[in-house]
Amino acid sequence: MLPRIGITMGDPAGIGSEITAKMLTYDNISNLCIPIVVGDAEVIRQGFEVIKADPNFEVVHDLEGRLEPGKNYVYDLDNISLSEYSFGQISGEAGRAAGESIETAIKLAMDKKIDAIVTNPIHKESFNLGGYGERFAGHTEMLAALTGAKSYCMMLVSGNLRVCHVTTHVSLLDALTKYITTERILGVIRLADGVCKQLGIKEPLIGV
Repeated sequence: MLPRIGITMGDPAGIGSEITAKMLTYDNISNLCIPIVVGDAEVIRQGFEVIKADPNFEVVHDLEGRLEPGKNYVYDLDNISLSEYSFGQISGEAGRAAGESIETAIKLAMDKKIDAIVTNPIHKESFNLGGYGERFAGHTEMLAALTGAKSYCMMLVSGNLRVCHVTTHVSLLDALTKYITTERILGVIRLADGVCKQLGIKEPLIGV
């Protein structure tokens, strides 16, 4: 069985739909997973218009049935109209739709209807205007809160290098005076060590 990968649509006014459309046109995607875009089907269709390609997905409203390998799917939330935003413009409606996409994808993963989540870019100001900023600083904090994770951090990966952040989405002044503590640094070191071992690195070399 190929893994079901949920892909959030990102901010409709941003590059998420274009990135997604390009990804769904790659021939080898169907060999790796069953891609399921979580968001508004019209937004994703607009991404195909941007890259001048025919839409290559099937719209679904639940994931109870069998999904066929070799096909792309959009789990349609039908949660924004194309008239409610413009590319490159900050929009509370776009931020709300992006947040709903992430929230739904997390629920699908927690319910074991998808196996993993890939997130498209969001715009923090639109995200805030859409009502999510008061609860979540960004993707990492939203994922942690909605999954009940008590210990977490952001990890960036490039080749053999993995970078775990001690702080995210705070000013340099607050980072230095409030958040960078011995306890927090040790906690992130332990997280980094544990996750690297989960990823198959037997003896991670950690620098601070």
